[in-house]
Amino acid sequence: MSKYVILVSTTNKKEEAEKIVNECLKNKLAACAQIFEIKSNYWWQGEIENSVEYRFEFKTTKKKSKELIKFIKSIHSYQVPEVITIPIINGEKNYLNWIENSLK
Repeated sequence: MSKYVILVSTTNKKEEAEKIVNECLKNKLAACAQIFEIKSNYWWQGEIENSVEYRFEFKTTKKKSKELIKFIKSIHSYQVPEVITIPIINGEKNYLNWIENSLK
């Protein structure tokens, strides 16, 4: 099982994405994060929706991911926020060490 993960979420407000990212970094729940503007198409309440969203990704440890998920859900405006954890199967050793050391 992977020790490191990428955690992904989205929101429809750039300001909210930036707030969530900054608060998670301040609380040492992730080593870094990126925010991307994306076009989303999805089912919601029986209808297909199309909208601009802001996807944010965190690099963190599996151990910290549970706390990160809980924190995101506590401040996210969506009724059902996307919160997906993707294992990092392999990575450059120094980068993975940097993730670990950044969370101390």
